Amino acid sequence: MGTDWPEELSDLEAIERLQSILLQACEGNKDLSLGREYKAFRRSLLSRDDLADVVPGYLRSQRDLSYFWSYIKAHAEKWEPRRQHIRDTFAPIFDRIEGRSVPPIRSEKWTGRRTHSEQARVVLSLGYDALAGLDYLLDEQERPLHNGGPVEPERAEAIANLRELHHELGELIRLAESDLPLAERLGRVRALSRKALHWTASPPGFALTALPLTGFSTAVGVGVMYLVNAICGKGGVEMGAAAMAAHVASAALSRSKS
Repeated sequence: MGTDWPEELSDLEAIERLQSILLQACEGNKDLSLGREYKAFRRSLLSRDDLADVVPGYLRSQRDLSYFWSYIKAHAEKWEPRRQHIRDTFAPIFDRIEGRSVPPIRSEKWTGRRTHSEQARVVLSLGYDALAGLDYLLDEQERPLHNGGPVEPERAEAIANLRELHHELGELIRLAESDLPLAERLGRVRALSRKALHWTASPPGFALTALPLTGFSTAVGVGVMYLVNAICGKGGVEMGAAAMAAHVASAALSRSKS
């Protein structure tokens, strides 16, 4: 599966570059150009379904190098253990792109009351798409902040809610990857999604909300809402809606980049 990597790099070149950025960041390097590269390579990597199961959890939950710096400092005090952690967690990605492993078959439907194992599979199947949608929404809402002007209270609140939902969803995926209990974190994600995505509740809400939105962000927001509902739900009916929502969100994201 092809990827629009920055500078039209190959899979191997792009993963090597991303690993190099993180190895530098392990020493506290948060240069602005490195930060921009990190975001670009991370976004491209998270768009790859065939690599989804080998992407380290911190890449999904740490949106920029400042967040990553907090994560890696907590992981180890010394530089070398931090760097070794990056090399260890990137090894499965290199194995995949060099043909030493194959992606698992992802089930599309689950019916009835979900077992813990089934719930984890749903989280891993849909969570990456939901995180990608939240990344887009955050980027759009944070863009005006770089101009240095005043921030509307509605926008500031939206950004805070989206950041919190992004963090909690990233933690939920991490728990699913580690086969740990999900119930408590699922409750947090469900509650936060209602608060962060309340403007997607109904078509009239799109027009009435004070939050500045584009057509793309509305489509992506609706997609994320359905994806989160499917992740947190108990029945199989939501899965069909979630699959459709994933297509809607993906199409909006693709179109926004063109």
